[in-house]
Amino acid sequence: ADSIRYWTASGNLGSDIAFSENQLKIGNKLIVKLWNAFRFCSEHLSKIDFNLENLNNFNNNLENLEHTNKWILNQASKAESLYQKYFVKHEFSLALTGLEQFFWSDFCDNYLELIKDQLFNPENYSQEQVNNTLKTLYIVGFKLLQLYAPYVPYVTDKIYRQVYFKENLNNYKKSIHQTRFKDLKFNYSFENSALVTEKSIELISQIRKLKTENQLSLKTSLNNLNIIFNSNLDKNLLDQIKSNSLLIQGISQSDKINFEIKDLDSQNIKSELKQIDDNWHAIVVLN
Repeated sequence: ADSIRYWTASGNLGSDIAFSENQLKIGNKLIVKLWNAFRFCSEHLSKIDFNLENLNNFNNNLENLEHTNKWILNQASKAESLYQKYFVKHEFSLALTGLEQFFWSDFCDNYLELIKDQLFNPENYSQEQVNNTLKTLYIVGFKLLQLYAPYVPYVTDKIYRQVYFKENLNNYKKSIHQTRFKDLKFNYSFENSALVTEKSIELISQIRKLKTENQLSLKTSLNNLNIIFNSNLDKNLLDQIKSNSLLIQGISQSDKINFEIKDLDSQNIKSELKQIDDNWHAIVVLN
């Protein structure tokens, strides 16, 4: 039923829509992806005592959030704003397009990967950092279920009941479809943190690409990771990327990270991965 409803949402307002078996398959993939993503999230969200009643307290301490969490809140706010813009005009296909980009790319491909090291190796981080990440994951996940609910109502309600519904809280709705968008309004803006995180993602993508090109598992440890910044880059940005070093180190499986600043306009420096005495050493360049 969810797959069929998802297919109908692919049509444009005022236009006929042809039956598409391929669109049903895409809908099925989405359902499986949602289920798996939240199954992963639920394992970790159960570790904290947090719910929507604590949201005001969360919002009052935003300055303590790390760049990665600010970035996903920033992206979620943009996604919801675009979604509402089209949804109120009954342009359901256009509303869905932006939501899909946010869920598949920002949330699944990047955010969940970025925070995995914190979730699986919390001893390497402060308790405040881990708690901030879990709380951010909680509210972003809830917003995703709200936005997807009109398109795939059954799977979103099932996930909501298993992950979010609290019987002991009187103001908690028994169904995701009883909640309102205004209950959790996303109006976060962290453009600077967004830039820092996007540059960090760019570095991590280079490392992944190097490992893939050398037919190595992404879990392969790097003895040394040398990150070279172009001297033209803003120094404040470089310092903030360096503050993300623990996250970069964790996701790249690096034992040690070195930072260098060089004039790349006059030097031919390329990202590379090489093996020395059974140890892997990587060089990544950020222009």
